[in-house]
Amino acid sequence: MNLKEELLKQKEKSTKALPDELRNAVKVRMEELKKQEIEKTALKKGDKIPNFTLQSFSGGKINIYDLLKENSQIVLNFFRGSWCPYCNLELVAYKEIYEEIKECDGDIVAISPGLPEGKFKIEENNNLPFEVLRDKDNKVGKEFGLVFSLGEELAAKYKKVGIDLEENQGNKNSEIPVPATYIVDKDGKIVFSYVDID
Repeated sequence: MNLKEELLKQKEKSTKALPDELRNAVKVRMEELKKQEIEKTALKKGDKIPNFTLQSFSGGKINIYDLLKENSQIVLNFFRGSWCPYCNLELVAYKEIYEEIKECDGDIVAISPGLPEGKFKIEENNNLPFEVLRDKDNKVGKEFGLVFSLGEELAAKYKKVGIDLEENQGNKNSEIPVPATYIVDKDGKIVFSYVDID
């Protein structure tokens, strides 16, 4: 899979499929987010990640620092939810390179505010070999500086096209994380960060 090509294809497909009203509202919100400069204020290379424990989609709880004790590095992927086609493409791409990462004594952890028993089941649909964790109410995403509010109006437009954030996340916050990928070393220090609102 060439992720970049697949993402461009999805963008073209989504552009054609979305109603003008939603496409325009998303464009306006993206411009607002650019002004907030989340990419600059979110955790970045050189920062230390917070210690957190989250519920795994497959059951049980996972503490990130316990997982770091077992691996030399962890790839942390924050994604919006199972409803996001771009996020799903990225998760499948990580699945394809998972064995290479394991051979380098690393692991992957995906983090989403979505409910594991929701309408779309990430692990089941994509047969992911790595942990997917639920970030209830975007608590950890907020600690990383990644979370923003869609606002009621845009959330309502999403709902009209079948993306019900309240149902997907189990809250009325209308908040989602900016997609982000971090590589974290054994000490919890970020050695690579990629945060992009688009």
